[in-house]
Amino acid sequence: DTEKRFTEPSVYLLNEGLRQALRHGTGKHVAARLPAELNLAGKTGTTNELRDSWFAGFGNEYLSVVWVGNDQNQVVNLTGASGALPIWADLMAELEGNLPALPAPSNIIHHTIDAESGLLTDSGCETRFELAFIEGSEPSEYAACTKPKHKYVTYKRIIRDVSLTLLHSFLHSYRL
Repeated sequence: DTEKRFTEPSVYLLNEGLRQALRHGTGKHVAARLPAELNLAGKTGTTNELRDSWFAGFGNEYLSVVWVGNDQNQVVNLTGASGALPIWADLMAELEGNLPALPAPSNIIHHTIDAESGLLTDSGCETRFELAFIEGSEPSEYAACTKPKHKYVTYKRIIRDVSLTLLHSFLHSYRL
């Protein structure tokens, strides 16, 4: 018997975080040469004094771990990103297939977040990125760099008013 210890949304967020780390974090320099359709994720590791370099990575159907070290526990002078990650990437680059990411649970939502403040934003903030949340756990406040909502409403009202005016003029011109 197996016991379910974690909720599906929690596991999804963990996996999504590891996918993002590979695409935009420590692994970004190798992610570009990996097949995007494999939806890979992973984490680097480096021990104190650069004695061990490792990378553990996975996709929907693949898992591999690479360790670079010395049996005598001597310094190898490599981080996880500079030692194990390139070896892992070479291995994974040979894989074929189209393995779409597992579907998100129904209570996962995505929001645009300001990297500086961790708050919600829109295109008004330069350092923004999309982030998944379990519904109800997302920030409720907007970053200071977010464009004021009233400007959008104003433009929307102007478009509506102009449209109504044009429609009225059109209908009026065809009355005999």
